[in-house]
Amino acid sequence: MTMNNSSSSKLGGQCLIVGAIISFIIFIIQILVSGPPPGNEHIFSYFANETVAKGSATVIYTLLWMFGNVLIAFGILVLNGHLQEQQKDTMLSLGTFLFIVGQIGFMLATTMDVSIIYAQDPIEIANIASGQMSIFFMFGPVAFLGGALVSLNLASREYINALYSRITAVVFLIVILAFAYTAFNMADPSNHYIPSTIMPAFAGISIAQFFAVIWNLMVGMKMMRI
Repeated sequence: MTMNNSSSSKLGGQCLIVGAIISFIIFIIQILVSGPPPGNEHIFSYFANETVAKGSATVIYTLLWMFGNVLIAFGILVLNGHLQEQQKDTMLSLGTFLFIVGQIGFMLATTMDVSIIYAQDPIEIANIASGQMSIFFMFGPVAFLGGALVSLNLASREYINALYSRITAVVFLIVILAFAYTAFNMADPSNHYIPSTIMPAFAGISIAQFFAVIWNLMVGMKMMRI
């Protein structure tokens, strides 16, 4: 490996580590501040009102979360380039592509928090929140499928702990099912007032975040040692 490639790998590893830490901290803050909606309250309106209540803090959260996810996406892109030089693998390329497309969707959905802040009409706010959720549910499976493919590839290469990589991939695949189940249930308007409707996706992504941050740190540190 050339010095240039080595420097690129280290930078990608640093981005993964920093991005993972930023995104995880923001996620934990959001969970602690908001949490799942209470019973008999419209799900979309609840999340929209929670976003409005945070005021300018929402802008800060969104900016930091955006930067965190951009850094993670860059780190995965560098990782793919580095591993492809060692051994060509089309499934790794597919996983990387799906992951980055999914991240773009997540970032697009997150920016709509700022739109909710700017909007004034309660009905408009609820509509923005429903649009945000639809993007989140559609791009989520794409991102997690990409992450699962990349993680399985790392397991086969024993790039990091193979068992942890496989477990992480399985968790990501289960989260895809949780997203699909939640998305189909949300298609019934009568479920919009039942908090348990959103819990599979809510719980799934919460669990996945814990696996993902450790995965990113492990991969990032490995990239920095190369």
